[in-house]
Amino acid sequence: MNRLSSSLSGFLFAAFCLTVVGGEPQYRIAEEIPLDTVPSWFPVGFSLLTHGDDQYAAYYNAKHQMVVAKRRLDQVTWQKVELPSKIGWDSHNYITMAIDGVGNLHLAGNMHCVPLIYFCTERPGNIATFKRLPMTGKKESRCTYPRFINDAEGNLLFMYRDGGSGVIVLDEETLETTSRKVTVQPEYARELQRPTIDFKGIRVKLANDLVLPPDDTTKYVLRWETLGANHDRPRQPPLPPASELKLIRLTRN
Repeated sequence: MNRLSSSLSGFLFAAFCLTVVGGEPQYRIAEEIPLDTVPSWFPVGFSLLTHGDDQYAAYYNAKHQMVVAKRRLDQVTWQKVELPSKIGWDSHNYITMAIDGVGNLHLAGNMHCVPLIYFCTERPGNIATFKRLPMTGKKESRCTYPRFINDAEGNLLFMYRDGGSGVIVLDEETLETTSRKVTVQPEYARELQRPTIDFKGIRVKLANDLVLPPDDTTKYVLRWETLGANHDRPRQPPLPPASELKLIRLTRN
């Protein structure tokens, strides 16, 4: 496939996250834009990506259907498209996205030792043109933990774990600049992290923008509420109501 380079080696990657209290500027909520309602009884990762004047969100709606939404940064209305993939309750099955050099959107997700689930737009920026595609057709039957990476030459790479659990280390010499970054979580407004659903165990979940802004005066996050993980088992009733999914624009004080 000429748009994307694919890694056939399985891998297990770790995200290194630090929370710095007082070390980063405090961000306040400047704008809240409603997006959809989403399941709250199991946690799973959603994806947010800003590219130029366009913003994309990928998530599972209250019907558990995979959805991609798009808006212009100067608008509050979303264009939405449902993709032919539906989640059950597995927290492994997060969604991730990337933009390639010509502006096509790449998306992968809803995978836990299952055949590759990968979509790409056929026209740059047009989410109505998403099409499910293979990569190379090899080692794509038991995929988990998808990840897009830009290498030092600007190529868009796709990586995932092939097969069951285990530790396979990436080539740190060639991917050192992208695979070993430490993400520092800024301190956000307290009200952003306060649950509104009255149900025992509910917590706030945030998805940071996959693209760093040109400066640190404005940040975007997706916000929703969910219970914690249930150790790879479906949770039994009673279950909390669906959560509001919102895009939050944050600005520095």
